[in-house]
Amino acid sequence: MYLNSGSNYYLIPLENVIIYTQSGLSIKNPNFKIRLLSYAEFKKVTTLIEAKASNTEISDEIFTACFLGILGFEDEVVDFDATPLAIQLIADSIYLRTQQAIVRPEITFNNFLISTNLFDIWCGLVANILNIPFEDVVVKPVDEVIRLYSLAYLVSNRAIAPIAAEEPEKNK
Repeated sequence: MYLNSGSNYYLIPLENVIIYTQSGLSIKNPNFKIRLLSYAEFKKVTTLIEAKASNTEISDEIFTACFLGILGFEDEVVDFDATPLAIQLIADSIYLRTQQAIVRPEITFNNFLISTNLFDIWCGLVANILNIPFEDVVVKPVDEVIRLYSLAYLVSNRAIAPIAAEEPEKNK
């Protein structure tokens, strides 16, 4: 189930919290899957804040836009009326994380630079050279990405580095 849970989301764990579903499940210590607000959504939330909308209204707007499910229970419909505090906590976290990314984008940028690996770079090159959306490339099986990389290597007239084993350094 976890492997089918999509990509490009953050997890917000709520420890010592029980969430109830409409089917009667009780989920202890849930991990909420969320995305951050888009810039346009963030500006709309800022407008709501400036208009002195209620915290509940703002939280509901953020939560509705960004909640992707509970990890491992994606098909369950959560009964948030039973735990309204969870909506507030999740919405506040989403807003603060989005605000940090907007106010200090260099931190987010550097975090992504640190966490980007060679496979991500290959996917980016394949997407760029073969004009395939990156999101479509990154979800392909590993051997298919490598096949597409070899095609991109040839199509680009060998302008990108081939995949090759590194030569061990020789002792002097």
